Amino acid sequence: MKITKVETAVLEVPLDVPIADAQSRLDKWGLLYVQIHTDEGITGCGYNSNTGAGARSLKTLMDYDIAPQLIGRDVFMVKRIWEEIYLRTHFTGVTGVSVQGLAAPEIAMWDAIAKRLQQPLWKILGGYESSQLPTYNTDGGWLSLSQSELVERMRRLADQGWHGMKMKVGGPDPAVDYERVGAVRKAIGPGVKLMVDANTNWDVPTAIKWTRRLADFDIFWMEEPVHPFDVGGNAQVARAVETPLALGENIHSVHMWRDMFEQRAVGIVQADALKLGGISSWLQVAWMAHAYSLPVVPSVWDMMQLNVHLCASIPNAFKVEFIPWISKIFLRPVEFVDGYLKVPQEPGAGTEISPSALEKYRVA
Repeated sequence: MKITKVETAVLEVPLDVPIADAQSRLDKWGLLYVQIHTDEGITGCGYNSNTGAGARSLKTLMDYDIAPQLIGRDVFMVKRIWEEIYLRTHFTGVTGVSVQGLAAPEIAMWDAIAKRLQQPLWKILGGYESSQLPTYNTDGGWLSLSQSELVERMRRLADQGWHGMKMKVGGPDPAVDYERVGAVRKAIGPGVKLMVDANTNWDVPTAIKWTRRLADFDIFWMEEPVHPFDVGGNAQVARAVETPLALGENIHSVHMWRDMFEQRAVGIVQADALKLGGISSWLQVAWMAHAYSLPVVPSVWDMMQLNVHLCASIPNAFKVEFIPWISKIFLRPVEFVDGYLKVPQEPGAGTEISPSALEKYRVA
């Protein structure tokens, strides 16, 4: 199945309500969308996400450097193609744009393979869970909310039956974070898993002190307390606290993941396929995590469409993060029922954007 044409587009999808965490303030979600056409009439679709900046850089890399290298190649050789292009683009860096530029076409190739074999992607990858996956909600706990708004939204999620939810910390004053977490725990009760995310905004002493303090409220994990590439710093925090550290949504390298595992710096593995350059690298990390007896909870940069397939293909998936911001743009959006995401049964990766959404939200 040979690649005959590659099409790219940049989309920007406005958020219904602007949000903020310790890193960013967002009012839109950006995507690089890649369609790979083949000589068998099958089109594979892939994408990468961003916070509204950088998608045009990815498109330039795709159009001028990566796409020409794909023409005439056999889609089924996806791993070799990825490796060759990765090595050729090392001059522009082995993280960031170079790796993320590879993610969208790599995902598109896997989508084409699954469509060609008339199977959902998770089966092609070696299926493990065939019906439903537990999920947790991240769309209620933003720093941009006042404490009263935060408490009300988190209480509402608990009333809706969510068994796990995440809120943001890492604001200017950790004591205020502590008060907000305590108010949320009081509102939702002891039976709901409560996770907190500092979005890399603390140094090591602050992370140790306030992770210990927040244990007063039975937090299920502390997410990204310090710089995401600081393997030693994360390991120092992990050794000093009892709460598991959830890390990895910003890690671009399988080798850095190896270092995280070796130094026992991580307790919950949040490997992200879009940041790692695609599905093949993500699977390497997921299986390394399995060898270390660690659960995988991928971050939601993919907005759930791909993660349901990835998590259904491994034995150590724990939960799928739920943020529904752009579900409306996909031809077959993931289905949420009673605290679970349904595992798709249709052929492909579920990454195809509807023609109407492509026309409406395309900016380049």
